[in-house]
Amino acid sequence: MEQRKILLIEGNSDARANLRGLLGRDRTAEYSFVELGSAQGAVQWLRTGSADCLIIGNELPDGSGVDLLSRSGDESGHPPLPAVLLVPSLEESVLQSAIAAGADEYVLQGECTPESLRLAVNGAICHWKMQRQLEQQRAEIGALRADLIVQLNELRETKEDADRASAAKDDFLAMLSHELRTPLTPVLSIVSATLGEGNLSPDQRETFQMVQRNIELATKCDLCVGRNEGPACVQMCPHGSAVRVDLKDPTAVRTLFA
Repeated sequence: MEQRKILLIEGNSDARANLRGLLGRDRTAEYSFVELGSAQGAVQWLRTGSADCLIIGNELPDGSGVDLLSRSGDESGHPPLPAVLLVPSLEESVLQSAIAAGADEYVLQGECTPESLRLAVNGAICHWKMQRQLEQQRAEIGALRADLIVQLNELRETKEDADRASAAKDDFLAMLSHELRTPLTPVLSIVSATLGEGNLSPDQRETFQMVQRNIELATKCDLCVGRNEGPACVQMCPHGSAVRVDLKDPTAVRTLFA
């Protein structure tokens, strides 16, 4: 048989005895009781004591049951133990006050029966446990959400660092490509002009074509693909004097030396 410890908080000793008797008829659990007659005594006891459920009378010498529940709430505003409140009436305002103060169950004072009190105690214990589980789950979800936000921020910073590194690489390669094309442009111009002449032997033409291909490959720049701001090599020139020229076009090449 289940053992239950009940804290009875009721200013009237006869009412406490009646409540003990009603629960004593329950054949599904065996009860022990701690009895207190004031709200102040209950608040002090709850700081160090422990029980399976509170049963609180509505009127106490130093306050109401609703006041006691409000005073004994923990950081989340809930009573530290499952609580059954004896209410003076079933009016909506009375019940709302009881629930707002943290009562898990309520019973109409003066009309308690063994069954109604047993069900109220069982319901209060079940409701209180469910509330604690929900609060724990909310806390865990909040912690997971906080961790996820931290991870997302770290990913965002990592992406920004990668973007900056990629941009720096593009700028470096653009500058390197520009530096390579500058000395090779005259060479390519000479090669292109020579290939335009018709007095080359097949071996000579093949040699000049090979030189032309190698220079074009060495100075090829793919950094401009998809760049909205324009060619990377032009952007790298701080004076705005860099000009892109199609090295395959002899006419365009000759403009560099005009």
